[in-house]
Amino acid sequence: MINLSLDLPTFLQNPYSWIAAVLTIGSMSWLVLSQVGSLNNRHLKLLAEQHHLARHDPLTGLMNRVALESILEHAIAEAAREDLSVAVFLLDLDRFKNINDSLGHSAATTC
Repeated sequence: MINLSLDLPTFLQNPYSWIAAVLTIGSMSWLVLSQVGSLNNRHLKLLAEQHHLARHDPLTGLMNRVALESILEHAIAEAAREDLSVAVFLLDLDRFKNINDSLGHSAATTC
């Protein structure tokens, strides 16, 4: 038989001190976990924002070439799997600056 004695500091000899210590540790753990969750949410939001900015024009909000290439890649791959064709219609407006200058950028953006 082994006898083990433990000399506790006086403030821990009261059983209520142990309850307070456990509650404090639990509260601190919850605080740390909630902060980690908050940081994760902010990180995901920033990633989504970066993804959007990488694929959209900041002035008009319209998709850019990177987004077009991604969409076309996906459409071509899906068409190949389903043995279908893909059609692309591109419209290039010459002298688009004239539309901006005469009607304003807001009118040009709605074109």
